[in-house]
Amino acid sequence: VLISLIAGLFLWFIAILTSPYLPSGLQRSLSFIPGAYADVRTGKDAIESIEWRVEIWQYCWEKAPEYFWVGRGSAFNVYDAVGNLGRSDIIEFTPWFAYITRSYHSGPLTLLIDYGLVGFVMGSWRLFSIIKMTVNGTKKISKYNTTESRFCLALASLLIWEVISFYLVYGQMPKFSRIIVAAAVVSVLINSIVKIYESKKNENQRSQALEI
Repeated sequence: VLISLIAGLFLWFIAILTSPYLPSGLQRSLSFIPGAYADVRTGKDAIESIEWRVEIWQYCWEKAPEYFWVGRGSAFNVYDAVGNLGRSDIIEFTPWFAYITRSYHSGPLTLLIDYGLVGFVMGSWRLFSIIKMTVNGTKKISKYNTTESRFCLALASLLIWEVISFYLVYGQMPKFSRIIVAAAVVSVLINSIVKIYESKKNENQRSQALEI
């Protein structure tokens, strides 16, 4: 816990120190960190982005009860969508545009509206189980100071970020599919690393026993 706290403080310090020299896109991404620098325009864009997402979520949440039992599905007809959208909807990316094109920017809303209550529960459970599997797996392989284990830890960190970003930021179903595939790859790597080094450990113990 102490090591994690020190690492977190170190990364916070680095973010504050480097933020004035980062491109505006990265400044916008880091603008939520206390003390991180963002110029006036970038800070305004970040605030407007949050407000825009909240507006979309409020609008789509009002539509959600219609699809509690049977979701509307994630596919849509482009020609029908264009016919239901005005020029301003497309240019300004209004909540109506987000609703029509299934661009809710929210994992829970995507699962609930497109796949119903059952899809929401099953999808959320699957994402939670992936994070649980990944965290438990990283605890097992973190004791192995090898290139393979470090590579797997990097992939596991990326996988956890993918789950969090799907659920809280993007909510796009293609990302959900990639998460499932990535989780399978990480799981295989973790199990392989554990088996390899447990096998080596057993062989060393047998060799020591024979020497005795």
